[in-house]
Amino acid sequence: TEDLVVFKLFITRLISGVIVLAIAVAAMLLGGNILFAFVALISMIGLFELYRASGIEKKGPAIAGYIGALLYEMLLWAAVSEGELMAAADQQALKNLVSAYFG
Repeated sequence: TEDLVVFKLFITRLISGVIVLAIAVAAMLLGGNILFAFVALISMIGLFELYRASGIEKKGPAIAGYIGALLYEMLLWAAVSEGELMAAADQQALKNLVSAYFG
């Protein structure tokens, strides 16, 4: 039964990974503020996972880290002209790349 539990965990992580990959591709195709928001969300999730592995996800240093990361993301967004993170040419190149792989 332990092997079954490990297999179920693997399947759950695999399905989650496929879903996040699909969302990431969609965000890259849309670009702009949607891509920025997706990257900011993923960075916050990664930070939470790091803090959880360290056992400090709800303690003072972690909260300061979350606030610092959010401020960094907001400053980055403000520094980019008109909030656009991907030029139209880059967006078209990405669409061509994705269509080459996925038809």
